[in-house]
Amino acid sequence: LTPKPSSRTARIFLSSTFRDFGEERDLLIRKVFPALRARLRDRFVELVDVDLRWGITAEQAERGEVLPICLAEIDRSRPFFVGLLGERYGWVPGKDSYPTDLVEQRKWLKRHRGERSVTELEILHGVLNNPKMAGNALFYFRSAAYARKKGGDYLAQGPEDRSRQRDLKQRIRESGFPVVESYRDPEALAKRLEKGLWAILDGIYPASEVPDAFTRESARHEAYAVPRRRLYLGGEGYTKALLAALDKGSQRILIEGASGGGKSALLANALGGYRARPTRLLMLEHYLGATSDAAVAPTLVRRMVEFIQRTTQSSEPIPGDPQALFDSLPTWFAIASAWAQKHRTRWVFVLDALNGLSGHRDLRWLPEYLPAGVQLVVSCLDGDVKNALLLKGAWARIRVKPLTAPGRKELLRQYLARYNKVLPADLERRALRYPLANNPLWLKTLAEELRLFGSHEALGQRLHELLSAPKGKAADEPPTVDDLFEHVLARVEGDHGRARVRDALTALWASRSGLSEKELLEVLAPHAPAAGKANRKAKAKKKGNAVPMLAPALWAPIRLALDDMLLESAGRLVFAHDYARIAVRDRYLPTWPRQRSAHRGLAKFFEARAVDARVAEELPWQWQAAKAWGELRDCLTRVEMFEGVLEHRDDDELLGYWLAIETARGGKLLIEAAYKRAWEAWRLPKRAEATGNVAGRLAEFMRHAGRGRRGAFAIGLGRLAVATREKAQGPD
Repeated sequence: LTPKPSSRTARIFLSSTFRDFGEERDLLIRKVFPALRARLRDRFVELVDVDLRWGITAEQAERGEVLPICLAEIDRSRPFFVGLLGERYGWVPGKDSYPTDLVEQRKWLKRHRGERSVTELEILHGVLNNPKMAGNALFYFRSAAYARKKGGDYLAQGPEDRSRQRDLKQRIRESGFPVVESYRDPEALAKRLEKGLWAILDGIYPASEVPDAFTRESARHEAYAVPRRRLYLGGEGYTKALLAALDKGSQRILIEGASGGGKSALLANALGGYRARPTRLLMLEHYLGATSDAAVAPTLVRRMVEFIQRTTQSSEPIPGDPQALFDSLPTWFAIASAWAQKHRTRWVFVLDALNGLSGHRDLRWLPEYLPAGVQLVVSCLDGDVKNALLLKGAWARIRVKPLTAPGRKELLRQYLARYNKVLPADLERRALRYPLANNPLWLKTLAEELRLFGSHEALGQRLHELLSAPKGKAADEPPTVDDLFEHVLARVEGDHGRARVRDALTALWASRSGLSEKELLEVLAPHAPAAGKANRKAKAKKKGNAVPMLAPALWAPIRLALDDMLLESAGRLVFAHDYARIAVRDRYLPTWPRQRSAHRGLAKFFEARAVDARVAEELPWQWQAAKAWGELRDCLTRVEMFEGVLEHRDDDELLGYWLAIETARGGKLLIEAAYKRAWEAWRLPKRAEATGNVAGRLAEFMRHAGRGRRGAFAIGLGRLAVATREKAQGPD
């Protein structure tokens, strides 16, 4: 049960009784996990501590109201589990207090109802029922002397609970999982736990195996493909046609069809299995919807070129200039072809949703000639990009058609059957007659909403709501797939509160490339319940924390409820598809002022942080998205941000921001004048080597931008850079 290192996300589930472990949990969250997170940062691992007791009342926790969420979070956190046990056994939910759906889904719970505490159920589900957790689960038993010293809630509530707790501890000891016995106090636990967890994490994510940028990007594309492999029905014919075209050696294969019709699912399912066949081939899958940069043509071409370079171990350099990169693609295809012939293999480049290109849509960068051993598989909607594709040569074309009537019925019934549900015949007919029922994504989403609805008697009314236009949509507007996702949002709002759902999804919508769970919780912190806000602020002030986080227990059920609308990619939450993004925009951000406010809000959030890779990625992009040109200019002329963008992004991105500012200012050239003023304001030590380094980078950037080549300011920067380096390194 070892996680794939490519996921680069480690979720640590904390299990304990509630009333007597507040000190330990507080210490772990405040010190241990931040320390581990800092050590893992350079390894590109996102550490998420899952503490679902934080942010809810003792009564809620011990009534077992969070049990369904806890069990689901344990599954998401596998294989990492930490169990903390003292003398208290904890609350035992009554036999009739278990949600019916929970018992149906997790049948092992039936024999434990009314007999086991919530904590023991977590330990059973997380570890004891799953021997494969060996090596990744840790248990810590607190000293009984500490409990006796504290008294009250730290002690067993009676002989029966004392016996149950003793029995649970003994079963854990006999299971073979590591147990630290009788730690004396919370500080001792913190030291032992940090050491124990680091030993596990260091083994799974060693410093010697840190993935490079290409590997991390590939992991994001794989994360995008995974949810598209769920319940893929009715596409067997398309899969057969695609694989036959590949085996035949067709060099250009075009997948056509309507949006949401299953083109991405076809590629993810068919090619995932094709790669596993003994056929010798080299495949690169590029999903343009996977990341914010995936739809940028230079990024796409660079991935293709780097894939060839890494595989062939070519010494040919990859051009940095976008046009030079485009011009080099035929040469790289020739290198790939020669390698294929020598090693008796093939190259398959898969480009999904090419119509999503954000620029260079004329496809002049895509060669018309493909050498032997190079195959392209492209999915694309009708439009200008597809027209440009067709001019490149002859294509083997596969059109993914809407679901047939029998296909719709089969998909709907099979989906519901997974949950032992059957839709009444009249409601089934009504659902299948809807104009969008031939769209697989729409139909599966409808089925999911219906199966979640608890009242069988009111099922017809719920179906009517789901088939109706969302609030704010004109009656004469044709229905769209995103309409249904607005109804999903309304349902989640009803369960968890509109403000929290709105603010979370608004932040994700505004982000450039998603948000980590920790970032999202910090963004949501101001919207926590008022009763707890003052207490959290007081604690934050006492501990020196700048931003109090929202309790994970308040976010976890929302995340689970939105499971099919979100996916986790490289440690960040992103939308699973454009329909979810559109639904969020239409429901919460229908006007430009609201959209601008969302971008400004995220900009201020990142502005409060020290400049690092994330801040360099998001902050200037947010000011640009908000069209806040003055703030963007001020941001780019801060020395920390100037260095941060060049270190973590590149010269072209920095130049792009300045070109946007100059365009908004009527074409006025601003770069040289702005940085000349900034240089004077920075007041860097004139003789320091670090100052010379900044001067050199600024001079090089202005050269890259084609500005100030003969100006006294730029030449002065160059002279300063040379002088400081000469002083530090010697004249020779």
